[in-house]
Amino acid sequence: MKLSWVSPDLTETRDTPFVPAWSYPLIERLPFVNKPGYRRSVSFSLGQGMYTPEEIERNDLIADARPYAGMTYLAVGVHGKDDGRMDTLEFDVGIIGRHSYVEEVQKVTHRWVAATDPQGWNHQLRDEPILNAFFERKWRLIRTKDAASDSTVSLT
Repeated sequence: MKLSWVSPDLTETRDTPFVPAWSYPLIERLPFVNKPGYRRSVSFSLGQGMYTPEEIERNDLIADARPYAGMTYLAVGVHGKDDGRMDTLEFDVGIIGRHSYVEEVQKVTHRWVAATDPQGWNHQLRDEPILNAFFERKWRLIRTKDAASDSTVSLT
């Protein structure tokens, strides 16, 4: 799960409450997101990733299966887009392990939906900090126009 806030187009306005003024010169120098004609925006996110073996009812260590692991992170992304594609450069910082609190989230969620209670979290990966930087490019494959609202609908 990842919750994000995305700024308005920064090429149009510099009056965005969550984007500090000192960051604009830095954003304008970043690669990939500053091509001529691109619209730019910034995103701030809180995310959590959950990884478990398929047999969650087992409480022993399953040697050849995906280990129990949780990841909680904060992310800052810069996006550049035009009508045909969107490029994203994102930086994440967070923690893997018990202090990601993914075990608690999964157990509560499974109680709410009456699913099998996961038993193997005592074998999860140990706490480790994470720092991640990635680049993503999306192309618009199909573009249609909604006649009723004159808005564009696209699949990426």
